[in-house]
Amino acid sequence: MNDNRAVPSEKSKVSRWITVATIALLIFLMLFQLRQQARLEASLAKQAQLEVKLGKCTDAVSQQTSVLNRALGKVIPVELPESITAELDALEALIADQATWPKSDDESETMVSKVRDLLRHIPPSAEGDLMPRLNAVRWAAQSLQVIQASATAEGGALASAADKLENQLSIQPETGAKDIATELAKRQTEVARRASSDRRDAAIKDAKAQLALDPMPDGLAVLERLGEWKNGPADNSKVLDLQKKLRSRLLKDEVARFARATDSDLNKLSALSNQALRQAGYYKAIENITTQQLRLLEETDVSTETDQVLADLSAKVERDIKAESQEQRKKDDERVRGYQQWALAKIAKFHKDSQIAQNQPGTVLGIKNTWISYPMLGDAIVNNLLAISPGYLDLAVGKIYSQAFEESWNMLGCKDAKDEQTEVAKKDALLSKRTPQNYKDEQP
Repeated sequence: MNDNRAVPSEKSKVSRWITVATIALLIFLMLFQLRQQARLEASLAKQAQLEVKLGKCTDAVSQQTSVLNRALGKVIPVELPESITAELDALEALIADQATWPKSDDESETMVSKVRDLLRHIPPSAEGDLMPRLNAVRWAAQSLQVIQASATAEGGALASAADKLENQLSIQPETGAKDIATELAKRQTEVARRASSDRRDAAIKDAKAQLALDPMPDGLAVLERLGEWKNGPADNSKVLDLQKKLRSRLLKDEVARFARATDSDLNKLSALSNQALRQAGYYKAIENITTQQLRLLEETDVSTETDQVLADLSAKVERDIKAESQEQRKKDDERVRGYQQWALAKIAKFHKDSQIAQNQPGTVLGIKNTWISYPMLGDAIVNNLLAISPGYLDLAVGKIYSQAFEESWNMLGCKDAKDEQTEVAKKDALLSKRTPQNYKDEQP
């Protein structure tokens, strides 16, 4: 029985050893894989560093090679491909002969394209030696293209063409073709003249168009454009004549606008009920018109028609002022006439009140044994005579007033009425006098 129990124990030990061996093997394989991966990464890093160093080395070699080529080129001439040399010689020959210059935009564009292609095929090592020739060829091709384009320029393109020709002259290289430079200068002068003539013709056309309009919407701008030829040659007499006409019309339009504005203001003034404001407005209008007339005296291109507009406007305002004055005098006269009637009515009322006062019991006056109430007589004077301003009375009305006042005043002058006379004097000092301007405020 002891032998049977020992067999399973041996099998269990073998199984455990196999498991341990397997785990050990797996651990070994993992460690080995990690080590190999680390070596691979290190190898890749070194390779990247080598590539960077190789690139720097290559750049350095290229730079040294370029420097060496340039240095040797001064001693050992750089050999260009025969095709490039032939193309460059052909271009220089074409540039040197004016008869072979481009005759159309297409030909000039073809020539510029050839120069562009040639420059792309020139080796860097040869650029130093060929730079003067290349600059001259490039400038010549561009100049011939500009010259050809200027030949067909018209209208507004002329000014731009003249600028381009002038720019090409300004950048001419030392080795640039003299014939091309001469042609550029000749064309620039001609195109600039044509551009100036074109602008002049356009300005003349616009000036005539403006003069046909009433009013001129852009007259001032056209006049300023014509100013470019103000001091030009004698054949600019047409321009000078148009300038005079434009200035004359501009002044006419300005005065017309001023006249319309003044008329509008005068219409507003006529609707005002305040006389003082109306008169101030009229005199201000006269002042403004006079200012305009004085300003036009300094202008040499003022038409008679323009002067007449201001003269008529001034006469109109003066008529309005005269009519205003006449109307005012009429109203003043009516007030003065009305004042005389009002004063006579007040005097008549006084006589009536005085008669009533003299029929009242009172002090015997004189030998007529007339009974008078002095207080009632004083009231009659205060209520009727003292409100009148004698200075505004006509001669006859004034005499009637003076007679009535003197008689009643003398009645109050007796010794028994001295106190009443004093009371009347006190009231006269405090009472507001009526005038032709305010007498209607009190009804007689």
